[in-house]
Amino acid sequence: MEEEYVAFFDSGVGGLTLLSAFCHVYPGVPALYFGDNANAPYGGRPAGEIRRLVFAAFEELARFPVRAAVVACNTATAVCIEELRRRFPFPVVGVEPALRPAAESARGGRLLLLCTRATFASGRMRRLLAGCPSPVVVRCPARLAAAVDANALSLASLSVGPFLPPGRFAAAVLGCTHYVWLRRAFSAALGCPVYDGTAGALRRLAAAAGLPDPDGLPAAARRGEDAAAGAGTADHAGKNAAAGAGTADHPEKSRFFRPFCPRGADGLGMADHCGEGISPKIGTAAHFAANANGCSKKSLKMAEKRPIFLGSGGKFNEIAYDTLQIEANICSYFLNRG
Repeated sequence: MEEEYVAFFDSGVGGLTLLSAFCHVYPGVPALYFGDNANAPYGGRPAGEIRRLVFAAFEELARFPVRAAVVACNTATAVCIEELRRRFPFPVVGVEPALRPAAESARGGRLLLLCTRATFASGRMRRLLAGCPSPVVVRCPARLAAAVDANALSLASLSVGPFLPPGRFAAAVLGCTHYVWLRRAFSAALGCPVYDGTAGALRRLAAAAGLPDPDGLPAAARRGEDAAAGAGTADHAGKNAAAGAGTADHPEKSRFFRPFCPRGADGLGMADHCGEGISPKIGTAAHFAANANGCSKKSLKMAEKRPIFLGSGGKFNEIAYDTLQIEANICSYFLNRG
């Protein structure tokens, strides 16, 4: 029987957050990741151009036996998710800002939504905002997604302060998967809970691919309010809709991330998964001492099946997949969230 893949698409490194979550929960399921880094970011492009780029990427993914695919890009989801569902024979799910769970935690307080201009301009986003019970301040930080792609191997050097508006907010919502890599920095700068769409997208993707509900798996942990990362206010319709879509995906539970160390391959100079070579800040024995809160040698196991990386960003995204999790302390980040 031919092996089927779960496919991930994003304009760059943003979707690696969702891929990491998926591979942590389903380490034996084959996965593809198509990163269109050469054309990133999508947020400032016209809708027609975004459609053309996304359709071209999905034509490449469709050459593989795909059991389900996820548009791990808020901009592409907002612009053309329904067209993708009509055009391709496999289920397609998307990612959307977690406005509803954020509003529930805010209790009427102001929300900050960070998203791209293309996402904000879409009819899909207008409908989500119209249905939000809390007042929402929208900020479209120019060049932030591009900055994440450009600094993907050294995110600690990227300051989020210049991208934020003045004022205080009851909660913030990250409406771009690129921004999720900076979630801790946003939380520290804003002093409020920060939500993203990873949990809801993971649930919908699992349902579309015929996989067990991630929250029902053994050892699934529960998040506290401080680790707010709920998602899924999407009203996904038709055959691609996950059970329960269109309702709030509450941020109180879900298990996310299985940590990875860079593998010793491709001449990267990383011996025994944790040698030297890719960065002076990662892959060293000191990493275990500094990050003992979830990054022990026992937990730093490779997935049973490595994802296949496609597109113009293939090799770079593979390195980023292995290294961003340590560079930005994503190991403990996902463990604490999940």
